[in-house]
Amino acid sequence: MDILIVGYGNIGKHIYDEFRTLKPDIYDPYISTHNSKQEKHYDIAFICVPTDMLPDGSCDGQGDGGILTTF
Repeated sequence: MDILIVGYGNIGKHIYDEFRTLKPDIYDPYISTHNSKQEKHYDIAFICVPTDMLPDGSCDGQGDGGILTTF
């Protein structure tokens, strides 16, 4: 099973620990050693980027830094 973790902060690191035996790829544009942006199909992708809440309670998707369109 091919797994991608986008964002290797607090949440991304915890998810990595849970799936360590499956050797997930990591993509984090702020950590140069974790830029596994390959032309590859992933079975599961965990998007672990900051998302602020708008006043109406909905998710502010602009905080994803364009990650959703990158992959």
